[in-house]
Amino acid sequence: MSPTEEDKKQQADAGSDGEEETPQEQVKSKKDESNAMEKLTDLVEEKQMDENKMKAAFQALRKQEEADKEAERLLEKKLAAVKVNKDDVALVAQEMEISTQQADRKLREADGDVVKCLSTLVSAAGVQ
Repeated sequence: MSPTEEDKKQQADAGSDGEEETPQEQVKSKKDESNAMEKLTDLVEEKQMDENKMKAAFQALRKQEEADKEAERLLEKKLAAVKVNKDDVALVAQEMEISTQQADRKLREADGDVVKCLSTLVSAAGVQ
């Protein structure tokens, strides 16, 4: 090293050694550390609360999906029990220009009543 670089290094070292924290600065830094730890703790608690809320929401969603599936199963069971006449299915399919499967479904939803079924389909067609 050249003498000028060595002198610069000594001056830099001497400057940093002379700067010790005062008791007031130490207290301030400890308060800052304490505040930082408190914020970190708060963040961890919020994260745990958010996770708990998310778990509860997923459980509620799962229960709702199960209830919806059960309601759909019961509806299908009820509709399967409804007796429909094949001639009525053919009439609804022809008059409303829908498939026989759709006509059968609509008749079952109308409890096998042709007039009620046709009225519902005509009303629905007028709305669209």
